[in-house]
Order: sequence, then structure tokens, then C-alpha cells
Amino acid sequence: MTAVALTGRRVRLEQKAFWRNPEAAFFTFILPVVLVVVEGFMNHGDHLRDGTRTVVMLVPGILAFGLIATNYGNLAATIAILRDQGVLKRIRATPLPPWVFLAGQIGSSLLVSLLMTIVVVTTGTLLFGVHLPPARVPALLAVVAVGSACFCALGLALSGFIRHAQSAGAITNASYIPLSLVSGVFFPFQHRPGWLLRATGLFPVGRLADALRAPFLGKSVSATGLLLMGAWAVLGAAVAARCFRWTKAAA
Repeated sequence: MTAVALTGRRVRLEQKAFWRNPEAAFFTFILPVVLVVVEGFMNHGDHLRDGTRTVVMLVPGILAFGLIATNYGNLAATIAILRDQGVLKRIRATPLPPWVFLAGQIGSSLLVSLLMTIVVVTTGTLLFGVHLPPARVPALLAVVAVGSACFCALGLALSGFIRHAQSAGAITNASYIPLSLVSGVFFPFQHRPGWLLRATGLFPVGRLADALRAPFLGKSVSATGLLLMGAWAVLGAAVAARCFRWTKAAA
């Protein structure tokens, strides 16, 4: 069996495992949709100072949060749980190449990200008239792919530092939710201190939200933002290659 076929089979297995856990699958999609609905109705008639409808900024921002939660938080927590349960140790002892297992995890996360993008954008369009120009769809999908790859790499890197599965949720949430708040992911701050703007601009969280908003606003995606997310992806992959663990740390 070729490497591509083996990876494809692994992705299918991970997808089956994902959808066989209805609670996890449900909340993966319901949280961003609920945020879109609640925030959309609360800010439906509001506009920013430049005249842009607030909901047009909210929908891609919430999509960014959902993508980060899926590709970073959920992936890191899943790896930590599988390690704690001894699953990773058993997989490592099989003839399956380690990179195929990890590619299956990443490929499954990317498929979930694509479906989440469709669900969130469709919700915003049907309920609040958030318009995505058809010509901008390829740009949106490119941003989703780059951002998802970036946070998958960072999620794998973080998983190497989670010692116990019980702490996975707390560690992952604490590492991206506060940053999402100060980076203007949920709501674009019109006025932020210069030092805060510069500091958050160094991280991929706010960059992903800004890049996702560009197609909805009819603007070109910032090459700087994509390059920064690419740099974080390379850094995450390098850390994961060095620190990823297949067995539990010694007590």
C-alpha cells in the first residue's frame, strides 16, 4: 500500500472515531454556531465607525476561534488522552509509520475545519446576510488551510508538554482563550494601545481572525499574516519533532 493510500485510510479511521463520539462532534460545531447566533442577534443592527456591519466582523472572528479550538485545543487534548490511555504506546509498537498516524490526526482535523467553515459561513449568511463574494471563496479556503495547519502544528507541539490527560483541557484553554480575547478575535477592537497591538500581532491568533475577515470585506489577505502563521507552523513542527512523546512521563 502506498504512503498516500495508507494516510487516506488513517484519516478515514480518525473521522469514524470522531463521528462515533456524538457529544464531542456536536459541541465542536454547536459552540461556534451558538456564538454566531447569539452575538449576531445582539449586534445585528450595529456598525463600526467605518460603517462596516459588526456582524460581518463577528462571523469570521468566531470561525477563527472555532478553528483554533479544533486544530489546537482539541488536537493537543486528544493526543494527551491517547498517550495517557497507552494507545500511542501501542500504536508506536505496530508497523504503522509514526508520521502516518500523525498525518491521520491532522488530516481529520482539516476535514472538520472545512466542514466548520461551511457551517459557520452558511449560518452567518442565512441569518444575518453576511455576504462572501464568490470570487473570495478560494482566498477564504486558503486562509483556513494555512491557519489550520499552523494550529495543528502548535497543538502537536503543546501535547508534548501535557503530562496528564486530566490537565489537558485547562492547559489548552489557558493558552489560547485569553489571547483570543485581547487579540480582538470575538470583537474587533477599534482602539487598542499600541503596545498591545504590537504584542498580539506577533502571535497567529489575531492574524488568523484578520485574514479570515479580509475576504468578507472584499479585501486581499495580508501576505504578512500568512507568512507569520507559516513561521509559527514551522516552529510548532520543529518543537513537536523534538518534544512529542508516545509514552507517559515518569511520575
